[in-house]
Order: sequence, then C-alpha cells, then structure tokens
Amino acid sequence: MFCSSKKRSPEALERYEQALAFYRDIGARLGEANTLQAIGDVLQFQKT
Repeated sequence: MFCSSKKRSPEALERYEQALAFYRDIGARLGEANTLQAIGDVLQFQKT
C-alpha cells in the first residue's frame, strides 16, 4: 500500500493544485488554507 500511495502523490498534487486555484478564484480562504496544508502533507510524505 505504501508504494501505491507514493506513486499517486503526483496525481494528488495535481488535484490539490486545481482545488487551490478554485478556492483562490472564489475567495474561500479556509478552503485555500486547508488545501495548502494538504499539499504540505503530500510533500512531507514524499520525503519519507
């Protein structure tokens, strides 16, 4: 499962980038903050 999850990290980052753009467009600061946190989590996971 770990390998499978790690392989999907680029897909997850792409989706989060799309979500981030959406939240920024509509001015949803909480959504933006949560998405930035999620991006950080994925990037941290990639280091391990």
